[in-house]
Amino acid sequence: MNKEELISQVEKIDGWMPTEELSVLYELGMKYIHEDGIACEIGSWKGRSTFLLASICREKGARFISIDTFAGSPDQAYATYSEALAN
Repeated sequence: MNKEELISQVEKIDGWMPTEELSVLYELGMKYIHEDGIACEIGSWKGRSTFLLASICREKGARFISIDTFAGSPDQAYATYSEALAN
């Protein structure tokens, strides 16, 4: 899947990472994720960047580890997703 196709798929996932940042993340993933390597994401929340990075890892034959408590955080943005956390 090329960059545009992958980002188009990722944009269907609810989340906050804008297209410009997805594009940069794609470029970084393609540059630094290597066959038999391991990529780790800390803080995956809704999964936009997770899906993108996992797709790159799958294509390149690397492992992907995603870490998140899914408990949110009591910071300023907490109110924006507290309802989603309740579900």
